[in-house]
Amino acid sequence: PQVPQQLSPDTRWLATPGSEGEVCVWDLSNHGKLLVRRSVAEHGHADGLSFSPDGRALAFSFPDAKAGYLWDMNADHPPREFPGLRGTCIQFSRDGKTLFANGPNALTFWDVATGKAIGTTIGRWGGLDFMDLSPDGKTLALRTNLGVRLWNVVTRREAGLITPPLPVASMAFAPDGNGLFITEDGP
Repeated sequence: PQVPQQLSPDTRWLATPGSEGEVCVWDLSNHGKLLVRRSVAEHGHADGLSFSPDGRALAFSFPDAKAGYLWDMNADHPPREFPGLRGTCIQFSRDGKTLFANGPNALTFWDVATGKAIGTTIGRWGGLDFMDLSPDGKTLALRTNLGVRLWNVVTRREAGLITPPLPVASMAFAPDGNGLFITEDGP
């Protein structure tokens, strides 16, 4: 199985799952030394990991948990709980004010300042297990069992559907935002 990991925007830190209910942050500028290990009252290994755009916060979640967490990267502060955040993939908006999280056939928007859900879209997508945000922050590409759904973040409406002949293995927006690269999982 693929182990989730997240590199901070400045490439200084790497966040990985630790033991049950733990997230580890490694300092890559110091030969990969373990910077901190955060424990929370959840079981299982962290599934969703996302650094804020400025690298000052780490959001993380666990499968089948009752909450997700936001940690301000200060070793003296405990992570802040986001009740109901249960995504296996989570991502910050470009301004760091919103978190996007998947769920069973849903995409939920979370207010980072308050920790509350501010919107949920429900669709018959056949699962949502990976997302990428365009460089301008206006479009989310959502990998589903049915293909790639393009979602307008501003209007919170579907903007398109791409259905390749084979299942989608991975995808990423071009750095200039003028394309979405998709690799297929097949022979």
